[in-house]
Amino acid sequence: KALMLTFCIPIILALLTKDFLTREGFLAGSAIGVFIGIPLYAYGQFFGGGPVAMATAVLLEVFGSGAVCWIVSELTRKRHAVITA
Repeated sequence: KALMLTFCIPIILALLTKDFLTREGFLAGSAIGVFIGIPLYAYGQFFGGGPVAMATAVLLEVFGSGAVCWIVSELTRKRHAVITA
């Protein structure tokens, strides 16, 4: 379930909006969920972090990955437009 949450928002954004995400944005957003959200969730689940750590991890996986996707895509889209023009 944790991997599904990590890729949920980036995949939905890629499917619903044309030319919204860049490759770098998708990878950066997914990396936030994988490298920060999943370890935090595992800490909450198995090492005594409790429900607060688990809830923070889920929010970070879902909304953090979406926000990072959007920010990095906005920054790299301008670079791609300059290169391809």
